[in-house]
Amino acid sequence: MTRRRVRSHGPQTLATQAQYLLNQRRLKLWIPFLEAKIAELQARIQEKGSGQA
Repeated sequence: MTRRRVRSHGPQTLATQAQYLLNQRRLKLWIPFLEAKIAELQARIQEKGSGQA
């Protein structure tokens, strides 16, 4: 019986993992920031709408 070769984690795998972790971090920072920005803009739109009526 031959031994199965264990797949090594080469630089390509490490690069992929690093990219994934970077994207996860970016999402954790950006989504709350964008939600706050959207809420701020919606409030400004509401103000303008109620000011004209």
